[in-house]
Amino acid sequence: MGQIPTDVEPYLTRLVRSVAAGLIRGPGFHPQDVHDLEQDLHADMLDRWSSFDASKSSPRTFADRVVRHRASRLIQYQFAQCRNPFRIAGSVEQLEDAADSQRRVGTVRDYLRATGSDVSASVALQIDLEKAMELLPPEVREVCYLRGSGLTIREVATEANISPRTVNRAISSARNRLRDLGLDDYLK
Repeated sequence: MGQIPTDVEPYLTRLVRSVAAGLIRGPGFHPQDVHDLEQDLHADMLDRWSSFDASKSSPRTFADRVVRHRASRLIQYQFAQCRNPFRIAGSVEQLEDAADSQRRVGTVRDYLRATGSDVSASVALQIDLEKAMELLPPEVREVCYLRGSGLTIREVATEANISPRTVNRAISSARNRLRDLGLDDYLK
């Protein structure tokens, strides 16, 4: 593995910070991911530096291409983590409203028609909500999924074998967790 020249290192550091900052502004990444993203981008550059050929490009161009390519692969990986990027659930309130009116937004196209949102915002919403749901305790997650599937509070309580009051507490807990994770935008 080759060593990165000292005159390229400051440029690489600025580039990595800039690209990582750009990634966390997009869907699927959070501000707390910035340090990990910077490390990943820098480590990939170190791994690939040995393949640098000065006759094909300048060191800065090579670094730029490698870092941006790795960033695009990280984005692809984030989207691949989303089980079904075309199923948009919406906010907790939208799920409750949909369940109460026996109407459920099911696809991006339906979601766009219903809300007038753009696709990237919808996919970002899906990824952020799925990440947040993974952090919830299994019991709360189950209540949220049941409620989001169109069941009433009473039906969720019956299905989960808990009281309606416990269902409401679980939904409140999920809302608080979304707020804690900075997803206030999805809690209208």
